[in-house]
Amino acid sequence: MKIFIIHARRTGYGVVRSLKDFTRDIYVADNEETPVFHSRHVKQGFVISDINKVSNDEFLEEVITLAKAMEYEKERPIVFTGKDDYLQFFSRNSEVLSPYFLLSFEANAKVLESALSKKELIKLAKHANVLIPKSYTDDDLIAEAGRQLTFPVIIKPAVKNTPEKDIVSEAFRLKVCESPAALDDAIAELVVLDVPYIVQELIPGGDSELYTMAIYSWKGRVKAWSLSKKIRQFPPTVGECSYGKTLYDSSILEATTRLMETTGLTGISQVEYKKCGNDYYLIEINPRVWSWHQIHSKVGVNLCKIACDHALGQVSGGVIHPEKGEKYWMFFMMDVLHNRLLNRNVSWVALLRDFLTCDIEAFFSWSDPKPFLVHFLETMKYIKRLRQKQIFQSVTEIIEKESNNGLKGGHSIG
Repeated sequence: MKIFIIHARRTGYGVVRSLKDFTRDIYVADNEETPVFHSRHVKQGFVISDINKVSNDEFLEEVITLAKAMEYEKERPIVFTGKDDYLQFFSRNSEVLSPYFLLSFEANAKVLESALSKKELIKLAKHANVLIPKSYTDDDLIAEAGRQLTFPVIIKPAVKNTPEKDIVSEAFRLKVCESPAALDDAIAELVVLDVPYIVQELIPGGDSELYTMAIYSWKGRVKAWSLSKKIRQFPPTVGECSYGKTLYDSSILEATTRLMETTGLTGISQVEYKKCGNDYYLIEINPRVWSWHQIHSKVGVNLCKIACDHALGQVSGGVIHPEKGEKYWMFFMMDVLHNRLLNRNVSWVALLRDFLTCDIEAFFSWSDPKPFLVHFLETMKYIKRLRQKQIFQSVTEIIEKESNNGLKGGHSIG
C-alpha cells in the first residue's frame, strides 16, 4: 500500500511509525520542510503551498501533481492528515480527487463538517443523549445568555481552521474567560474575523480529567476503540497532550457508540471527554488522527492500519478492542518547556523518569533518530528566542515602572 501524509508534524510522524512495518511507500507533504521529512521511513517529502494562501483550484492542481509524482496510476495513495483544513479540502473535492487518492477519513463533506463544527456537535450530542457542558452559540442572544452564565467560561471558534482561514493562528484555539469583560473581548476577536463560536461552562477538574476515546468507525458503526487519558498538557489547562496513558476501560464506550451512530462518520476519530465526579462530559470530536494517536497501537489498536484496510475494502466484521495494560506517550520537549521552564508543574527528575520509561515519545526513536535530533535543535532555538523575548519584556516593564515612578517623583531616569 502507498501512504500520503499531508501536514507532516508529530501527528504525521505517528502515522509513519504506525505503518512503517507494512509499506515502504510513505510520502509526506507540508508547507515547509519538517523533522518528519528526515525519517528513514519516508520515501519522499514535498514542500507545498500554504492552503490558506492559494485558491481551491490552485491547491487542487498542486495535489493532483503530487499524485502523479507518487505514480497514482499504479496504486492510489491513502491520505492521512491531522489538520482540519486539509480534511475539508479533500472531502469537498472528493469526486475530483477520487481517481488519484483513497481517503482514511470521511469523504462526505456534509457529514465531516457536521462533526467538525462545535455548534453542530451540540445538536449531535443532544440527539445521542450524551452529556455536554451547558453551551451557547453565537446564534443565541449572548446578552440574554450572559445573565445565565457562571464564570469562568470557555469560548471556542466553532471550527479551528478551514481551507480559507487558519482561525487558531489569527485568533485562538480556546480561551478561559474569568469575567464578562474578558468574554466580550474574546467574542470581539472572533467577530472581527466573522467566525462563529460557542461559549460553554467550564467543567471543574484538572488536565488529568481529560479522556480520549480513540475510535475507528464505518458509516457510524464503531469498528475499533481504545481509551486514553491526559496527565499533562501544553500549555496547562488549554492545550494538547504532553504526557498521557492508555486505560483498559469501556465506561464511556456506550455513549460514544451512540454518538458515532448519530454522526454517521467513517474513519478515525478522537472523541474527547472531561470527567467530573462520575459523569463524562463530551468536549469535542476530531474526525482524524491527532497528536498522540499512535499510543493505542501499543495496546493492539493500530488505528492507521485499520483505516488502511478499510480504505482498501477489507472491512472487519467484529470490533477491535484494546489489550489490558497502561502504555505511556510523551512529547518531551514541549513538556519541558511548558510544564517545567514556564510553569514549574513538574520536577526535572519526574520529567526524565517519564521520558526514560514512556512507551512512545513524539519524535524519539532509536531506530529512526534524525527526526528527534532535528526537532530538538529547532525547539532549542525556539526556547532561546522565547527566553530572549521574556527578558526583553521584563526589562521593558522595569523601565516603564521606573519611568512612571520617576515622573511621579519629579525626576527621570537615564
